[in-house]
Amino acid sequence: MQTNNESVRIILCGVGSESYALEMSAVSSVRQAAEIQPVTNDAMKGQVGEVPVEGDEPIPVFSMGERLQCPDAVNTQRDHVVIVRTSRGMLALIVGSVSHVISVPAANLLNVPPVLIDARTRVIKGLVNLAGLQGAEHLGEELLVLL
Repeated sequence: MQTNNESVRIILCGVGSESYALEMSAVSSVRQAAEIQPVTNDAMKGQVGEVPVEGDEPIPVFSMGERLQCPDAVNTQRDHVVIVRTSRGMLALIVGSVSHVISVPAANLLNVPPVLIDARTRVIKGLVNLAGLQGAEHLGEELLVLL
């Protein structure tokens, strides 16, 4: 995690009835789901579409709910596409909602318990304790997974 002045900036993404945190240093942009174009024949497994990028290759779009196997994410509204930078390049994730940017003090960032670490995927970066954070009172969640 990249911390700046002992804090990290995150957004919260709603997926079904769950929320997940994404570190802003990995987020390129947030767009409307209406920008998704149909998948071409050479689509990757699980790809649900692509987002065009002027002067560059389209960015593949995946359902964050399906990737995280959230059972109630299938029939929820999908309003936003979060474009993220990964070690394998850019990809886009469909989510139901996106919060404003929240600054989280380093003291509220927790290490991932060893049982959650999967060396093959390294999807989970840590945990975020939202208890007492200004701007997060309405979320009703106190501990979220940081992807």
